Amino acid sequence: MKPVYQLRQASVVKNAQPLLENIDLELSAGELVVILGPNGAGKSTLLRVLAGLEQLSAGAALLSSEPIAAISRRTMARQVAMVEPTVALPFGYSVEQVVMMGRAPHMDAWFEGSEDWAQVEAAMRVMDCENLRNRDFRNLSSGEMQRVLVASALAQQPCVLLLDESAAFLDVRHQMELFEALHRLTSQGYLVVAVTHDWNLAARWASRIVLLKSGRIAAVGSPTELASAPLLNEVFGVPLEVLEIKGRPPIVLQPGDPAR
Repeated sequence: MKPVYQLRQASVVKNAQPLLENIDLELSAGELVVILGPNGAGKSTLLRVLAGLEQLSAGAALLSSEPIAAISRRTMARQVAMVEPTVALPFGYSVEQVVMMGRAPHMDAWFEGSEDWAQVEAAMRVMDCENLRNRDFRNLSSGEMQRVLVASALAQQPCVLLLDESAAFLDVRHQMELFEALHRLTSQGYLVVAVTHDWNLAARWASRIVLLKSGRIAAVGSPTELASAPLLNEVFGVPLEVLEIKGRPPIVLQPGDPAR
C-alpha cells in the first residue's frame, strides 16, 4: 500500500530562518501519528505543510503521490481537514452552523441536503456537542470550541485529519474521548496526525510518534521505541524520567514528579 504522504528532504525557510530542515517522512492510512517537541521545534509548520498551507523552500511533499502544491484547494479540502488552535468568527454563528461549515467542500450549491445534516449530526455526536447546537460559538469555553471545531472537521469527511493542539483546552474526560474518537477513525482507514505537548496522551493512543527538535526529526517510532530518557532529555532539554508499568504505555515523569 502506498503511503498517503511522502515528504522528501522537505524544508521551510522564512526570513533566512530555517523552520523545517530536510524532513523525510512517510505517513499511511490507518495511523494515528502524534508530533511532539518543544516550542519552536516546527510542529505546527510541519502540520501546515501537510495541509498545503505552507510552501516548501526545498524538497518535496506528496499527497497520494501528487505534489501538494499542484492540488486545488477544493480537492485538498475534500481529502484533508485541519483543526487549528483558535478560530475567530466575526458573526454569531451557532454551533450547528459552524459544524455545517465543514460540509462546504461537498456542496455544489449554497443549501444543505439530507446527507449534509446526517454528517453534521454524526460529527456532533462523536464530539459530545449536540447539547451545544444552538449556542453562539463565540460564547463557548475554549474546550467547547475545540470540540466543535473537531466536529466540523469530521463533518468534512476527509481521509486525513490534522489537529494542532486540539486537546490543549480539553478536560481529562474530553481529552480521552477525543483520542478515542481519533483512534476509531484510524480503524476506518483514516490517517490522523495530531500535535500535542502531552507525551502520556500520545503514548496511550499513537501508533507512531514523530519527535522534532529545531526543525529536524530527532526520532520516529512507536511510543515504546521512543521511551528513552536520554533521547527525551536531549529533545526537550530537561531531565525527564521514564516509568514502565507492565501492561501500560511508558509514562514520562517531569522534573520533580514523585516516582511511584
